[in-house]
Formats: sequence, structure tokens, C-alpha cells
Amino acid sequence: MYTALGQQVTQLAVCERIGKSRSTLRLYPLVRAFFEQGASRYHVYQRRRAQPTEEELVPKVERAIAELVSLGEPITRRTLARKVKISPAVLMQFHRVVVLLEQQKRQKRQQGSTREEELFSRVQEAIQSCRASGQPITKEGLSSMVGVNRATLFHYPAVRALMTQSANEDQQQRGEQRYQKQEEELALHVVNAIQQLRDSGKRVSVRAVGNIVHVSYVGLHYYPKVKALLESAIAAQPSTGRTKQD
Repeated sequence: MYTALGQQVTQLAVCERIGKSRSTLRLYPLVRAFFEQGASRYHVYQRRRAQPTEEELVPKVERAIAELVSLGEPITRRTLARKVKISPAVLMQFHRVVVLLEQQKRQKRQQGSTREEELFSRVQEAIQSCRASGQPITKEGLSSMVGVNRATLFHYPAVRALMTQSANEDQQQRGEQRYQKQEEELALHVVNAIQQLRDSGKRVSVRAVGNIVHVSYVGLHYYPKVKALLESAIAAQPSTGRTKQD
């Protein structure tokens, strides 16, 4: 608060002017309210004086952004405020500063999109290479082939989905191939066992075949092809009047 002569009105100045101490003047409610109102206005004025103008602040913000980019640090209202030594709340009151921040966000999104496309393409090539060579497709293996750690690759949703789907499909396919191979091998052993029982004049039963191939009843029935072979061989035998097969 200032007088018409441009002099600042303070409690001390008023006290000296009228020859009274501050403790005495503050005994009067109206005088105390006057002092408090003046102090409040003075603090607001001081805060406004301390704030830079937009023309002063924008170049500082631009330099701060360039520095953060060079250091690889995130560009946020907090990091900028720390660089230009001003509170985030005050910083965001300036329109041009807000525009600069929005521009940085758009650039980051564009860069992220470009990077995602690049990594997606590289992961696709790695998957094709695995399939061509018969190598298992795993997330760890793909990360190694691309030369980027899995945590970084998984940061990009499209890349993460591609890796997960490809690895799962490969695992399922390999599981089915193992199952088919095991079924074919067991079926061959069962055929030999059936023939062995017939050659020795013994009856063919699940238990007898199981004893020869060293596989349990449940194990023999786990594979449809093996189960069908056993059922066909047992049904083809002459009836002995027994009502139940072993």
C-alpha cells in the first residue's frame, strides 16, 4: 500500500507518524484490521513483482526443455519448474509455456509411435527367422535377437501383444507336435505288442499290452489312436464267453 506521494505505508511508518507504538494501535479493532488489510495487499504486490513476465519466462523454459532433452530426463511441469526456479502452479499460468509443454507431449507421442513401429518390424523379422530355422519362439529369445531388453519391448502395447501371441502359438504348436509324436511312437509299440501276444497264442487285452509296453491303462487310453487300436484288436478276437475284458 502506498500514499499519494508514492511512499510505502507500513505499520512502523504509521506509528512514527502519529507517535504511538504498534502494540498500542493494535488494541483498536479498526486500526488492526487496517494494518492486516495493508499487509495482505503488500504481500500480493510483492508476489506479483517477484513473478517474471511471459517474455522473460518463455526463453528460460525453452532452454530448460533443451537441457532436459539432452539429459534424457522427462519434460513435465515439475521438472521445468525446478529448472527455471518457479513453482509449477505459477509456471502453468503462462499460455505460451502451456503451449510449449503440449508441443513436447505431441512430439513424444510421435516419437513413441515411430519407435513402436520400428521395434514391431524388428520383432516380426525375428519371429520369421525362428520359424524358418525351427527355433523356439520365446519372449527372451526374441528380446535377445532384437537386441532390446524385454521390459523396453513390453513398454509398447503392439510389440508386447505380438511377442505374447507368437510365443503362445509356438508353445501350443510344439505341444501338439510332441503329443502327436508320442502317440505315433506308442501306437507303434502297441501294434508290436498286439502282434507279440497273437504270435504266442495269448489273448489281447489292455492289461497284457500295458505290461509289454510298460504303460498304464490310463496312459494307453490317453491317446485316441492307441485306444482305437486296442479296441479293434480286442474286438477282433474270438469270443470266449467272458463278459468282461481285462
